[in-house]
Amino acid sequence: MAHEIRCGVEGCGNLPAYEVILYDIYMDIGEIFFEQDITCPYLCPKHMIENEQQAHSVKDTDPPAPGAVRTMVEIMQTTREGSPIRRDRGFVHYPHTNKNRAQGFTIYRPLEQNKTKIIPGVM
Repeated sequence: MAHEIRCGVEGCGNLPAYEVILYDIYMDIGEIFFEQDITCPYLCPKHMIENEQQAHSVKDTDPPAPGAVRTMVEIMQTTREGSPIRRDRGFVHYPHTNKNRAQGFTIYRPLEQNKTKIIPGVM
């Protein structure tokens, strides 16, 4: 029996239109990270748009002194950039996806619900 996939946002019962992918480039070794976001693997159109509209990148414009430790929360509170900047080894904060705060950014792969059966965890 096939499990019907729903949008990954808590409380949303909508069918997804997008598979959520975490993407990053490792320039120093020439590799690409391209994996399904296990924290929110699918989004409906409404939540995909909301996810992008509320996305913002974090830029550490005032680095701490050598040896000092700053938490991600401290950095986010003081150094938010206006629009999300998608760059290798950067970090983009989203309201629904990338809850483990992986480096890189989220991309969305359109699903064709009528043509393809969705199998959880399989790309």
